[in-house]
Amino acid sequence: PVVTQHNIQNGVRMQGINANYKQALTFLPSWARGVQVSANVSAQRLLGPASANFPGFVPLTANWGVSLNRARYNFRANWNYRGRQRRNAIADGASIEPGTFLWWSKRLYLDLNAEVCVYKRFALYASLRNVGDAPDDVQIMGPSTPEHAQFRQRIQFGSLWAFGIKGSF
Repeated sequence: PVVTQHNIQNGVRMQGINANYKQALTFLPSWARGVQVSANVSAQRLLGPASANFPGFVPLTANWGVSLNRARYNFRANWNYRGRQRRNAIADGASIEPGTFLWWSKRLYLDLNAEVCVYKRFALYASLRNVGDAPDDVQIMGPSTPEHAQFRQRIQFGSLWAFGIKGSF
């Protein structure tokens, strides 16, 4: 195989919106001090004759979370949403029509993090990634692929959990 780098001949334009928000909830009662919320979203689309040259482009992503920070401990919950993603064009086979692509499904991950100081130089922590073990479904769809023939596979990456002790000396 030969791999080269080149510029595409036709232009591609991005159109969309990005928004971010972060707020400490200082109006809450004293027992809830240290609560903070955050969110961001990105909704983009590709325009132009060469937009098919961007396999793997994700048009919609969003993240949001809530945290509680105190002197001795902190807790954080974050959600990550990735919209449906068009991957590669499928061109192998005589019966595959033009415009057939591999698609990855939308998915939502939940991550949880916590840290508790047990002594001024030692802390216990936990980091849990993709708590619900959200799967990625892969589909192959063309202009006339019936719904019952679109599903290809389900990938479950699993949930990664880490626990430990932190120290400073």
